[in-house]
Amino acid sequence: METALDKVKLVIRILIGGLFIFTAVLKIISIDYFTVYIYSFNIFSYALSALVARAVIAAEFVLGCMLIAKIFYKQAWWLTLAMLVGFTLLLIYTAIFRNDTNCHCFGELIELDPVSSILKNIVTIGLMLFVRKEEDYGFHWWKIVFGVILACGLIVPFCAFPPDSIYSIFHKEESSLNKNLFEKSLQDSSLMTTLQDVRRLPENDSVVFSKNTMPLTLSDDKYIIAMLSSGCPHCKLSMKKANTIFKNNDIDYKHLKILIWGNENSISRFLKETESDKFETHIIHPILAIDLVNGEFPTFIFVDHGQVTGVYNARKLTDNIIGDFFTEKN
Repeated sequence: METALDKVKLVIRILIGGLFIFTAVLKIISIDYFTVYIYSFNIFSYALSALVARAVIAAEFVLGCMLIAKIFYKQAWWLTLAMLVGFTLLLIYTAIFRNDTNCHCFGELIELDPVSSILKNIVTIGLMLFVRKEEDYGFHWWKIVFGVILACGLIVPFCAFPPDSIYSIFHKEESSLNKNLFEKSLQDSSLMTTLQDVRRLPENDSVVFSKNTMPLTLSDDKYIIAMLSSGCPHCKLSMKKANTIFKNNDIDYKHLKILIWGNENSISRFLKETESDKFETHIIHPILAIDLVNGEFPTFIFVDHGQVTGVYNARKLTDNIIGDFFTEKN
């Protein structure tokens, strides 16, 4: 006969399993942000970071379901505990050596700082110890259920949300650019407004700037031009990605220039949220921006001593492509 303690253990086990499934779902919703976050530790390449991110999501989902269904329970329990301990150690490192406001435990939709996430993990580990001595249900269709769990855990993150490297295999065409209009635009300084004295105000952590009309010079070096819209979420993600690639590969920030359209408040928020205030930024008229890239934002234009050598969207922007561009001899 089921006792009150058994009911409490059931509730706790379902809560833990549900928590893991919930975090997996939130991470997959914002998978690109989670990938960039993993890449920011500079342990894996961007392509490998994308695979690691999906492997973490798959593991969380599968383990959560196994705990609830009590399939291979002892193995699932130990793997879950090991994952919690591993994540906690990583979070301790993050809390000490980094200044992250969001550890991405709940993806991009729910922000949780590393210290709060450490406390969450400690509580979860305590609850895990409470439900350690459990046995498998051993129901008749457990093999089929386990197969479905594994299939969902692998197919959704790796196939429904394929990594950029897989996307590039099936989408080889370059993004569009009106090269003639682009070259003419560079020669007319009146078409762009340059941001000067860009700085953060510590009292409210906002980005402020002054404006001036200056030409965009690209003839004496290699540059990447980011064509962006300040209100575009994909543009924000792509700049976080580009920013991290530049940082991890020790590329001088002067080699990326931003052409962005939007009102001043929106641009200020964009620079703050993406930490892009370190890049040279120019405001461009929206009609001109749309005509230049056929309305495809974000677009990244690779310019080698004044000559356009490549045009890429955010998915094709990888550390390998950027690294090869800046290490190639002229």
